[in-house]
Amino acid sequence: MEDSIIVTTEKRLAEIIDARIDAIIPKLEKYQARNKQGETDRLSLDEAVEFLKEQKFPVTRSSLYNRIHQQTIPYQKIGRRVFFSKKELNKWLNSQTVTPDLNMSQAVTRIAKSASHQK
Repeated sequence: MEDSIIVTTEKRLAEIIDARIDAIIPKLEKYQARNKQGETDRLSLDEAVEFLKEQKFPVTRSSLYNRIHQQTIPYQKIGRRVFFSKKELNKWLNSQTVTPDLNMSQAVTRIAKSASHQK
């Protein structure tokens, strides 16, 4: 494109700029997504709260701090800051899953024992 002077209206200039920005945003989002995938899976406390909520796990900042204090959730502490690994949180969430069949057989066993004691 050769250097030339373009005469336009303010409205048309705003339209041109908006169109250029709209064309750049998807490229920027793709770039950010690629870079984010290459980054560590480290999450801040607030990011961990959001991640757990996305996984349908009810949590607040306060309850997450309580779990850290009780050491019932995997975390990393660097200086005074607390971080979480997304991979470790996923493992932890999976370990929190209760298998209904196992609990059902335990319940049946308890009922059977209770019934045999009442006779």
